[in-house]
Amino acid sequence: MSALLTLEDAQARLLELAPEMATCELPAEEALGRYLATDLTARRTQPPADLSAMDGYAIAGNGPWKRVGESRAGTPFAGALSSGECVRISTGAHMPDGVDRVLIQENAHVDGALVTARDTPLRRESTCGCAASTLLKAIRSSPLAPASGQGNSRSRYRRATDGSVCERLRALLCSTAGTNWPQTQSNAARTKSRQATAR
Repeated sequence: MSALLTLEDAQARLLELAPEMATCELPAEEALGRYLATDLTARRTQPPADLSAMDGYAIAGNGPWKRVGESRAGTPFAGALSSGECVRISTGAHMPDGVDRVLIQENAHVDGALVTARDTPLRRESTCGCAASTLLKAIRSSPLAPASGQGNSRSRYRRATDGSVCERLRALLCSTAGTNWPQTQSNAARTKSRQATAR
């Protein structure tokens, strides 16, 4: 009996059976059902700066903090904070320079211009991807959301291979591994039909 194949060798043999499909460049919205032919890289840093993830107070240093302004989405606070200062901040607003955390509104006690608080929710710069970083590796299907979200309006894709090749690969997997692999709905239906006929 021959030795069992390693997983890597089995995968390499399977890939050799699959024909390499031609590539084409398409808008992301037309790529449904296709696979990436090349790695997809981010074209921008997202978010482009530190943003507040919740409404509250952007604070600097230890409290209590003196409120010195406000940062709203689309209207950032113009300036930097010193230790002991804070600004009212809304969800999605830019974090001013000098801020190291956000006190959510529910955990803030406000007495005039004085704020006391705890807790620190915020979205750090580039948590959704850095410009030029790889977003998706090739051979990934349906990359519409990340492609569009990172400014990739067009990318290079392949069509999915035809069903007959998939059936041959599935058969090879079952025969070499000796494992009951999950079946697609169409395969399961055909198997059930053959079993009924055999009875």
